This record gives sequence, C-alpha cells and structure tokens, in this order.
Amino acid sequence: MRIIHLDIKFHPYVLLERKKLKPEDPARRLQFCNRFINTVTNDPDFLNKMIVSDEAIFSMNSEVNTRNVIKCAEYGLGHPAEHYVELEQDPDKIMVWVGITRNGVIFGPHVVRGRLNTREYIRIIRYNVIQREFPRYGINQEMMWWQQDGAPAHTSNASLRYLRGQFPGRVMGKGGDWHWPARSPDLAICDFFLLGQLKQMIWDVPLENQPQDLNQLEQKLREACNNLNREFLQKAFDGMVNRARRCIDVNGGSFSNE
Repeated sequence: MRIIHLDIKFHPYVLLERKKLKPEDPARRLQFCNRFINTVTNDPDFLNKMIVSDEAIFSMNSEVNTRNVIKCAEYGLGHPAEHYVELEQDPDKIMVWVGITRNGVIFGPHVVRGRLNTREYIRIIRYNVIQREFPRYGINQEMMWWQQDGAPAHTSNASLRYLRGQFPGRVMGKGGDWHWPARSPDLAICDFFLLGQLKQMIWDVPLENQPQDLNQLEQKLREACNNLNREFLQKAFDGMVNRARRCIDVNGGSFSNE
C-alpha cells in the first residue's frame, strides 16, 4: 500500500457489481431515456404522477458489507467485540413490496411470507394500495402512472390485464404501455435508492437495536418507512432524471454513478 500510494501514486478502488447488458439492451435503454427526458421536459409535473414500486428480500442475516464495516480495538487487546458476523446458510427472510411517489407518499411496506406470485401481487395492489391507501393519501388514480420492473409476478398476463384496467395507457414496465428496459436497476429509484436505504436504516444501528426475529424485522421495516426523509424521496426522483441523461450520454450503455 505504501508503494501504491506514495511511489506510483495509484488510488485503490473496491470492485463494484453491475448488471451485464445484452447486445440489444443499450438501444432499448436509450429509447426509454429519451422518451422519459422528453416527457419530463414537456410535462414538469410528470414526476409527481409516478408511482414507482418494487420488492426485495429482507433477511435476518443483516446483509453486512464486510468491506465497509470496520470494528476497532486498542493495540494489544485482540479482536474487538462483535468482530465476527455469523451468517446462517438459510436465514429467515421475508419478501417486502414498497411503492413511493415524489410527494412523499409511501405505499406499504407490504410483507409476503414466501414467494411473490401473481395472485399475491394483484392482492397487494387491489386491496392494500388502491382500495385503502389511495383514499387515505388522496391519490387521484386517473392521473397516476404505475412503474414496475420485469419480475415474473409483474409481467404475467393476469397482472398486466389488471394493471391496464386500473391505469389505462399508464403502465410503465415490461409488457406495459411504456416499456421498461431490462437490466436497468441504475434507472430504477427503488433499486438505486429506496430498498438499500431501508436496509441501512434497519441494520446500521447498534447491535442491541437490531431486529432479533422476523416480527421485529417487520416492525423495524415499518418504522424505517415512516422515518424516510421526504426530501430524499424528491431528490431520488430528480436523480432518475439525471441518470437518464447520463445513460443518454453513454448511448444507452452502463455508466458510473459517481
């Protein structure tokens, strides 16, 4: 490290993962981003009409990043307390669906024990989101766009048929009225901001405040959603615009977010 830093003056970087694009992906990403930028330009209120949504697995493994989490102790005292992180091979976990708007409305979190299939996905949208949360938050359904990615439960015939009936001409996703490009988590707000932020809020706390079972995990997740900074949500939507412009700059290819 001394040679790297002082002699040859190199800076070390940690390897980052990103989705490998297929040959046809850049053109589709470019098409989406151009339409998105044009839409936002022509309709400055468009971002406020979007409901972006996704689901993720939350597990009791706490998903610690051992590259970034460092424990320190005085010289001569050995390893610090909690030096080791024990990970279960098959940890208890839950599937969580969340949706957000730029105005700070948070739908959910809605918890699924097991896999998210078509029936459960439609149930969440119909009974929880549209029938309960839309009236609670005063959402004008006729104005809203529904954004989702290409997960199987999202793109089944039954799911798309239901969504088209609820959001006619305003479904943004694979197979929808506005096609969402595959392998593009760098453009999806839930991927590049929301879900990671929630996991950090749950686990980046002292050990005694971390959830000890699935019931506590659900409770901590709901608290995290309630405590999300609404200003950050607005910045995340604005960040989607910046990312779309960056994607156009690189002709639809992968890009750095730094």
